[in-house]
Amino acid sequence: MVFDELGLDDEMLAKVQAAHDSDIKGLKAKNSDLIERNTMTKAELEKVQLDFATADQDAKIALAESSNNVEAYKAALAEKDALIESTKLEFAEKDKARVTDMAVNEFVSSHVSTDPAARKYMESVYRDSIDVVDGKIASKDVTKDIAGLNDSIIKNEAFKNYIKADVGSGTGSAGSVGNDQVRPIANDKQQRVAAINQKFGV
Repeated sequence: MVFDELGLDDEMLAKVQAAHDSDIKGLKAKNSDLIERNTMTKAELEKVQLDFATADQDAKIALAESSNNVEAYKAALAEKDALIESTKLEFAEKDKARVTDMAVNEFVSSHVSTDPAARKYMESVYRDSIDVVDGKIASKDVTKDIAGLNDSIIKNEAFKNYIKADVGSGTGSAGSVGNDQVRPIANDKQQRVAAINQKFGV
């Protein structure tokens, strides 16, 4: 970290650097401990990572405040605010990617044949059809919910060669009943109830 612009003498600079290094070491230890114990929530992990990312700015803010350097204080504060926003955006993008990957993997493993080429193609198709809204998977087609999107893909003639036979043929297909199994395309309560009722002739 560079403190030269604050105009500190060598002795003060050494003290500041030592304090800064100690803070970084403590944050690293806390982060490692939390990860190893696997007890942290997503929010706790992000808080530790954010503290680590802004440690330099916090040091600058503290120094500027103690020396009554208003301009340096404002600059350090603005720098920290910008870093916080960019870090939070990074968190959001990573979480979006995680949720998207989970949804894609679930759809492909449930509905697509085991052929590698088919899976790769349908992964792309499904990924291009979904978005993440408020941390949850949603269809980019606003006229469909996820259940409707899944159903439209499964029943699309263009994709029939890539869909599992027991899913796309109507025999055990998602959201319908075939032979001896019930396979709704999503965890939708009404679909499950309707499928069970149909199976048992209720």
